[in-house]
Amino acid sequence: LPCLDDPFDGGDMEFRAVVMEHTPIAPAAEPTKQRLAALAEQIRTAKQADPGADTPALQHRIDQDVYALYDLTSKEITTLEAALPSHAGST
Repeated sequence: LPCLDDPFDGGDMEFRAVVMEHTPIAPAAEPTKQRLAALAEQIRTAKQADPGADTPALQHRIDQDVYALYDLTSKEITTLEAALPSHAGST
């Protein structure tokens, strides 16, 4: 994805329709969609009430569902998480 600045150094990513149209989105069954939406809503509610709210456990549950949607192997997950600052040292 085109970046306005390095997202791994606190920069912002720019999402453009022309890029996102070609981004593969894994199909999800309705129960998975509902579970992901409920988890995201719990995070939103917690952060709205307290911006410093501790939500990594909820975020981890979302991550696990997304990894399953894309059939990622444990090696792929480890590689992905190692590249993300928010996961540094958590694997």
